Amino acid sequence: MELSPESKQILMLLKQSESLKRKEIEKAVGFSQSKTTRLLKELLEAKQIAKIGSGPTTKYKTI
Repeated sequence: MELSPESKQILMLLKQSESLKRKEIEKAVGFSQSKTTRLLKELLEAKQIAKIGSGPTTKYKTI
């Protein structure tokens, strides 16, 4: 599965950090909440990132 340029941008950001919350990712890349959520789902399905926790404290990190 080929990742979109936006997904690759999020992946590179996560590789530079230990883990980030969705809001932190949104702020860093300038995407809307819905776009960021969709791209994170795409990366999760491609097994490029892992989801840690649930609810407002959910964080994401690279695998």
